[in-house]
Amino acid sequence: MEHSSDPDGLLHNYLCSSPHLRHLKAVALPFSLDHMDLHGLLPPVSAPRNGPRAASRVYLPGIWQCRKLQTLHIRIATPNITTRDPSPLPEHSRIAFGYLVRVCPELRELWLSNGGALQEEPSLDMSLLGGFCLLGRLQHLESFSCGTWKEQKVLSAVNLGWIIESGRTVGKRTERQEYLRSIWMELGLLGSRVGSDGALPFDDAATVARLDPKSLASMKPERCFDWTLVDPTLCEELRYLGLAVEVKIFFDVLDGDEG
Repeated sequence: MEHSSDPDGLLHNYLCSSPHLRHLKAVALPFSLDHMDLHGLLPPVSAPRNGPRAASRVYLPGIWQCRKLQTLHIRIATPNITTRDPSPLPEHSRIAFGYLVRVCPELRELWLSNGGALQEEPSLDMSLLGGFCLLGRLQHLESFSCGTWKEQKVLSAVNLGWIIESGRTVGKRTERQEYLRSIWMELGLLGSRVGSDGALPFDDAATVARLDPKSLASMKPERCFDWTLVDPTLCEELRYLGLAVEVKIFFDVLDGDEG
């Protein structure tokens, strides 16, 4: 693999054709987030990571076949923003967390390394809007690690309080709901709930188009794959991958169950 000009592409192809794989540790190899970008939310070609040759690549997305994967240690290479603005973008993290949760639902040990020595690569966004909460869907998860030794991040309790029992009291839930309410209002998602038919009551045509995998062939055919080969249940679960509305759905369900 070290002799290939596209090692993460080889790894991606391996994962897309290895249904019996149970354990994978590959933290030394940067794995492009573009491979997980099933709805084409990222630019068609990410910013250069390793010079002009890397910039000319097209990173094809795909769905891993290792649905029973239990151990995953991987380094997610998010698209560079700029060295002047190293903050992570929440949509990058939502793609990574959302993809792993839906494609590898039996994960027990998850280690996500990001950036490493390449300081221009931003870390994953651990805030509510960044989709870290989506890992709550991993019912078998026992061990989780995210970040690098050089990173020290301080998040407010509202971002992580939902994980522990003391953060799920009525008072804490109300505090979190107020915090999220301002975010949903800014994004135009306030009051939106997914109906029984999967429909969303808001009128952003561009966003709605992205939610339908069947529309991708006409949008970015060079970066899409054949959704007809995907299990219908998984296809529906990946419908909102990378979008803020998936975070809203998670908390609508969580607060509904706790209410």
